[in-house]
Amino acid sequence: MLKWAGALLLAGGCTAAGMQAAARLTRRLTVIESWQTAVSQMAAELRCRNSALPDLVAQLARGGPLPLKSQFEVLAAKLKAPGDRRYAEVWRVWAMALPLGGEEREVVASVGEVLGRYELDSQLSALEGVSARLAQCQQRARGRRERLAKLYAMSGALGGLAAVIVLL
Repeated sequence: MLKWAGALLLAGGCTAAGMQAAARLTRRLTVIESWQTAVSQMAAELRCRNSALPDLVAQLARGGPLPLKSQFEVLAAKLKAPGDRRYAEVWRVWAMALPLGGEEREVVASVGEVLGRYELDSQLSALEGVSARLAQCQQRARGRRERLAKLYAMSGALGGLAAVIVLL
C-alpha cells in the first residue's frame, strides 16, 4: 500500500512539474501583453499630459496593468530618490531585474533611455518602436507556448509514469 502511495506521489509530482513548465510559458505571454498595455498607457499619458517620468511611473503604479503594478510601485519609489544616478540608469537597473526573457528585458530597458530625455515626438516614436518590438516578442512567445505547452505537460506526466514503472 505504501509503495502505491509513493508511486502515485511520484507520478503526481512529475505531472505537476510539467504543468508548471507549461504555465510559465503562458505567464510569459501574459507579462508581454501587460507590457504592451503599459507602453500604450505611457504613450497616451505623454500625449495628453506630457508627464515627467516619475509622474508617469506613479500613474502606472496606480492604474497600470495588474501583473505590473507592484513592479511600477518599486520603480516609482526608486525614482523619487534616484540619488546621483540619472533616471535612465535607475530604469535600466530596475528593468534588468524584471522577471522577463532576455529579449523582452532589453526592450523594456530601452524605454528608459528615451523617456523624459527628448522631445515629445521622439518619446512617442520610441514608444511606438518598443510596442512593435513587444508585438514581435508576443508572437514568438505565443508560438512557443502553442508548440511546447502540451509537450511539457505530457512529458511531465509520461516521465512520472516511466519513473513509477522503473521503481515498481
